Amino acid sequence: MNHDNVRIVKNIIREPFAFPGGYEKVAICNDGEILCHECCKDNYGSICHSTLHEINDGFNVVGMTTEAVMYNDDIDEDLISYCAHCSKAFGEMM
Repeated sequence: MNHDNVRIVKNIIREPFAFPGGYEKVAICNDGEILCHECCKDNYGSICHSTLHEINDGFNVVGMTTEAVMYNDDIDEDLISYCAHCSKAFGEMM
């Protein structure tokens, strides 16, 4: 299973945008935070080590999603997520 998660990171680095739609792929870490594809590339060694050895240091990747815009009708605002490493914003309306 951990080797599959390393393959997910490789996919994010090699193909950072989903098709169709063009949304940026992000890695989901075991602490619930996300990492953008640039941070996945820059920290690939740490991610592989933490993921393969199940270390809880913020680089243990457990999955992938895309940065699609979410909207909450109850509070009338866009929900924005941030990369845990570089603070890049996802979900902003352009």
